[in-house]
Amino acid sequence: MSWLAAFLPIAAVALAIVALAIACTGATAAIAQATNDGLTGLMVPRAFRRLLAKEISRAQQSRGPCIALWFVDADSFKRINDRYGHQMGDAVLVALSLLLRAHLRCELDIAARHGGDEFCAMLRGTSKSSAIGRAQQFCDAVRAHDFGFPTHVTVSIGVATFPEDAASASALLEAADAAMYRSKRSGGDRVSFAAEAAS
Repeated sequence: MSWLAAFLPIAAVALAIVALAIACTGATAAIAQATNDGLTGLMVPRAFRRLLAKEISRAQQSRGPCIALWFVDADSFKRINDRYGHQMGDAVLVALSLLLRAHLRCELDIAARHGGDEFCAMLRGTSKSSAIGRAQQFCDAVRAHDFGFPTHVTVSIGVATFPEDAASASALLEAADAAMYRSKRSGGDRVSFAAEAAS
């Protein structure tokens, strides 16, 4: 019985480790679900805004490089849903999220689904001119992409930068959002930027 007496504490520890691993796996999944959109896998708005605020605070304290923000909206997305169904609409959103990721630097830039057919992207250490140029490349790529049905999909994009256009995360989001709506009012399928939107 001595071997059994020696084995039981080891077995108890092993079971405890397994239980902890299962609990941690569940917690990790819950965290991922809380921070990532279920359809696209991109960051959710609340987590994105929190990260953006943190990055801006860090840049303010260290006087670090500027931060650029894209605000992206799929043009006439309701018409796509109405004509081809929500399943196709979801497929378009997934394709847009993949195209967006492809135009970002994986170690520096962060993308989020801002809700519905809107997306955001934070570009660390990126000047306004570079952010506008890269946004135009993304806009062109969306227009040229084959989404699997005869209707062309396009996006409207607004660009704003910290500290040039805003001094806080919320103000930067508002500036990029306003620029995006200028693109929408101009017919969509284009890139606008904050100073242009304010003029």
